[in-house]
Amino acid sequence: MLPSIEVLAMVLIAGLYLQDTLLLLYDNEGVLERRGPDGYRVHFGVLSFHLAGRNPYVPNPLTPWRVLFRFAWHVDASPPQHPLTGNLTPESAEAALQGLHWGMAPIAAGLFIGLPACLYLNLGWGPFLCLVGVMYTGAVAMLVGLWQQRARLALHHSALMGLTFESLVCLPCALNLLRKVSSRLRMSEDLVDAARVRLTEAELRRATEHIVSRVDESIASTETGSAEWTVLNRYRARLTEGTA
Repeated sequence: MLPSIEVLAMVLIAGLYLQDTLLLLYDNEGVLERRGPDGYRVHFGVLSFHLAGRNPYVPNPLTPWRVLFRFAWHVDASPPQHPLTGNLTPESAEAALQGLHWGMAPIAAGLFIGLPACLYLNLGWGPFLCLVGVMYTGAVAMLVGLWQQRARLALHHSALMGLTFESLVCLPCALNLLRKVSSRLRMSEDLVDAARVRLTEAELRRATEHIVSRVDESIASTETGSAEWTVLNRYRARLTEGTA
């Protein structure tokens, strides 16, 4: 017996939302997640499975209001800087995005409560169109706020146009707007430096151990005594000294 149209519609909505939350991280990348008064927590992609040559990471789908900032760690002493983002930091980005999350409430309620009610109870076109109007009101409110903050976030016009289009065409994508925007911002700091000033001691130790394990993998695959092998070992020593 095939599932009903209503069930298929909800599965499609949930699938679109989860697909939109997916982040693909390079081997030297991690994300800092703001966890309210508890500070930040660092996350890394899955090492055992790759998509497009990168490590997939799926954030908690129940917390779309928690912004995620992508950072990279650099083995070389002088990592390349990103002049387009200047001195953008998680704190300045959070200040620019503050208040935009209120638009998520009508979208989430509409997609996962209102829409199933309309489908299963057969409420008709009137309530359905009102529900769609409420959801789009939330999406437009977030997009207007985002456009107003584009200079502070150093967002390109083309990137904003793309985010606007997909948020208006696909409301599950609008629900993930804040995390999507924050994870696309290139921070000027190195991940290790950012972690040392923002993470708790226990969280910093966990993050450092993860980075060290990845450096060890690189060392194992590098010719012993080569210039790259020497640089990797020096970087590993700096990491372990910083948490000793």
